[in-house]
Amino acid sequence: MRIRKVLAVPLSTSVIVTAWLLLSQTTSAEQFSDWSAPQNLGPLVNSTTTEQHPALSPDGLSLYFVSDRPGGAGGTDLWASHRDRPTSAWQAPVPITALNSPSSEFAPGFDPTGRWLFFGSEREGGCGDRDLWVSYRSDKKDELAWKPPVNLGCGQLSWPGFDDGPTYFREDERDFGVLFFISDRPGGIGGRDVWMASHRDGGRFSAPVNVSELNSAADDTRPAVRSDGLEFVFGSLRTGSIPSGATLSNDLWSSSRASTSVAWSTPVNLVLLNTSATEGAPALSKDGTTMVFNSNRPGGQGGLDLWVTTRTKTN
Repeated sequence: MRIRKVLAVPLSTSVIVTAWLLLSQTTSAEQFSDWSAPQNLGPLVNSTTTEQHPALSPDGLSLYFVSDRPGGAGGTDLWASHRDRPTSAWQAPVPITALNSPSSEFAPGFDPTGRWLFFGSEREGGCGDRDLWVSYRSDKKDELAWKPPVNLGCGQLSWPGFDDGPTYFREDERDFGVLFFISDRPGGIGGRDVWMASHRDGGRFSAPVNVSELNSAADDTRPAVRSDGLEFVFGSLRTGSIPSGATLSNDLWSSSRASTSVAWSTPVNLVLLNTSATEGAPALSKDGTTMVFNSNRPGGQGGLDLWVTTRTKTN
């Protein structure tokens, strides 16, 4: 199965990964201030049930997320909230009926055009557990325009175990795309790990590769990648996370790199954003100045809520 132009789905060889590393060029890294104190997105977006796994559209005017609130198709569903401009308040969420199923959907992630959406799902037609799916729409502002989702391929990008948290990064000058995701497939460091598969326009995704420098023996969870490919934020239960009673909490961690041709740095705990509660599933705005994530920290509406933090560019 192929997806033309911006994306093309099944497997090719890992030679694509090597070519990407060889051809990528050094990019001048942007500098930012510290993240602000997180703010709850409020009772219009959040509910007394669960809101999690946010995704920001490239234009910053749509917020997709996962919820089990009443009004969905079953299990956890994809919902969307909109705003008229980046400074406006988010409007009441609506279910994305074209993408939801009686089973559960998780972790939406846009491509840079806003016309492709990756997500995880346990719906029928998958490979056995949670799989990676993708949908396309020609009108990037029309929630009703999503085509029926397509599985990214049993034995290709999906396997009979757990695959979720897809996040797509694109290097336009090289016509190169990378899909980062979470999987518990064989060959990892431990638990759920970060994996990546890559492709060129009109080509197929490579075989998934474990991104070993980001992973730990604990579960590493749904990531976000800045649009220039130089910053990676994800959740993790690894050593160094804030204790929650006798166990560790799921915290937000960050890694960076000087260019897309080098390995990621050792991840660091985003201590200013984390608590002894759960923080995870980050989503970054296109310009890297806004991050939405889920947390069950005090001050929310109930269960996991969506929270937002901002920063400014300093160069």
